[in-house]
Amino acid sequence: MKKILLISALLIILLSVFSYHSNNDPAIIISGLEKKGLGNGALKYKINLFGIIPAGNAVFEPQTLQEYNGRKVYHLTAKAGS
Repeated sequence: MKKILLISALLIILLSVFSYHSNNDPAIIISGLEKKGLGNGALKYKINLFGIIPAGNAVFEPQTLQEYNGRKVYHLTAKAGS
């Protein structure tokens, strides 16, 4: 019985670490922006503590679009609440 509890606890910890890493890694966030594209809309995110408890929200809105070294560059404004 103790082995099952220990394995379950380790599995929960590993899944929490993986979830934290995949939700907070800037490279993953930027690749998500590239896939979604900003267009004229806003990006809305819900922020959860440990991936479970709601902690707040964030909204990124495009302010201007410019060309920089032949690539589109967005200037964003951000609003957050808890």
